[in-house]
Amino acid sequence: MVTGAARGNGRAIADGLFLAGATVYYLDIIAPESFKKSARSTFIKADIANDKDLDKVIKAIKNDGHSIDILFNNAGITIGGISSEKYSKKDWDKTMAVDLTAQFQLAQLVANEMIRSKIAGSIINITSISARFGYSDNPAYMAAKGGLVSLTRALAKDFAKYNIRVNCISPGYIRTNMTAKGYADPDARAARLERAMIKRYGEPDDLVGASILLASKASSYITGAEFVIDGGWSASGF
Repeated sequence: MVTGAARGNGRAIADGLFLAGATVYYLDIIAPESFKKSARSTFIKADIANDKDLDKVIKAIKNDGHSIDILFNNAGITIGGISSEKYSKKDWDKTMAVDLTAQFQLAQLVANEMIRSKIAGSIINITSISARFGYSDNPAYMAAKGGLVSLTRALAKDFAKYNIRVNCISPGYIRTNMTAKGYADPDARAARLERAMIKRYGEPDDLVGASILLASKASSYITGAEFVIDGGWSASGF
């Protein structure tokens, strides 16, 4: 199950898992373009910040006769361009609801299904390198992503006794709708690429390899880990 799977990183991850042989449920509030339903691919319209929608998703998958052994918590929003002294509680609450609270609730729901079914499952949270650094004018997103990294470790600790692994992937500057504004700004793009070791923005497909690894038995001894995929941006010195 992949959330935020209609486009961008989520779509690439979901498609990559499908091509690797998984049965994939694509979750999003909008339908994916050029999506073909099949015996191994199903789209479910759902708002992960809505408790009723989450329950509906779990029931729909169970009614299909499937169990959930992989969860990608990818869906997220950002409300930026507002300095902390002016940031509204409304924008803070909305960001936290989607980017952190819903991630916990869905992980909890899925983990309980895994526990009941005695599944050795894998939960992967998509965070961001912004969890590691101080960026301006977007305090809720920074806090939510930082919290999600810590939540990953907490869930890994709690769920290990059930043979459920929890890890996270922290992308850097990936070309998606969310980063389109910064990419279109020549100065901002140049500044970001100057620090990167690999002199380009990442593409959503760059996340697929690590995603398949963490979803598969090849990573059976990996839990509580953060995989940074940023072209060397966060490891770069002066």
